[in-house]
Amino acid sequence: MMVLVALMYLVAFGAWKGLLAPWVTFPDDIDHGWERTAELHRLADGAAGTFMVALSAGALILAVRPRGRSALAAWTGAALAVSGGFSWLSALIQGHDGVGGQAVFSAAWVAIIALVFLVLHPEGRAIARGGAPDAAGTRPGGWVRTALAVTVGCAAAAALAAALWRASGGVFESPLEDDVFSLVYLGGLLALGAWLARAGREGWRPLTAIVLASAAYAVVGGVMIALT
Repeated sequence: MMVLVALMYLVAFGAWKGLLAPWVTFPDDIDHGWERTAELHRLADGAAGTFMVALSAGALILAVRPRGRSALAAWTGAALAVSGGFSWLSALIQGHDGVGGQAVFSAAWVAIIALVFLVLHPEGRAIARGGAPDAAGTRPGGWVRTALAVTVGCAAAAALAAALWRASGGVFESPLEDDVFSLVYLGGLLALGAWLARAGREGWRPLTAIVLASAAYAVVGGVMIALT
């Protein structure tokens, strides 16, 4: 299942295009419900691509070794639940028809994710707590621990700032856009992942690699967009 999840985000959802958004602008062939100028959405598209690739990386790692990495499983499950659970709100903002049907899909999606990660998974109780303590009692140290702490603060602040900016009427191009979700998702989930990894929960090593690589990529991409 985790392999299918990764393929869904990487291929069907075109995560790789979003990942390249800071450098390459691809023609936008998605029906957003309004005319969209892709160049104006590079930041949001880049955030969406980074988020989906990070989620896919977590899913693929769990596909290879699903047990003994309960913190990584908790983070991946949370990312999956968030990405589908708020699709109804996205449809509402964009003015799409069938919001009620999308709400049903969102509820079913979250229920399936909960079933897979919290009920069917043999470590469901540990996953529900955000992961069990590392079996060997290890946790990040040195510059890695510092980098994770900085990521928690900066990512959470970025997510909050994006939400407040949109709530105050800020848009990239149109009030019908849902781009801010990408920024909030990426910031919030990087903060969560960094916090779990810094706490030394099971699977903190691969989670640290995913979080810090994603954060670094987001910073570089953001600087690139600001300079062009």
